[in-house]
Amino acid sequence: MAESESNKISERTRDGINQANRMGYFTGTAPYGYTRKESEDRTTSGKKRKVLVPDENAPFVKDLFQRFADREDRGDLFTEYSKNLEIRKSQFYRLSKTLFTWVVLM
Repeated sequence: MAESESNKISERTRDGINQANRMGYFTGTAPYGYTRKESEDRTTSGKKRKVLVPDENAPFVKDLFQRFADREDRGDLFTEYSKNLEIRKSQFYRLSKTLFTWVVLM
């Protein structure tokens, strides 16, 4: 009985996060190239909602996304981009993994 209630709570939480994301609100840590800002919209509990806003690195992310979608090698991309940006290899590979997910789902 406790397990089924736990599963229901997990499912409702997951559904709520997915719905907020579909509505354009971001619920997690902002990815590289973006920051989280408070919007004027409020949740049902009165808290301000958070939205993603591009920062100075957003053009890098957009270019990287396009090149990744064109199936360029991410090792070559890291070598090229790491010269100009202060990004660790682990951050870059986490970002490219996210981009890979987006490309596959499109």
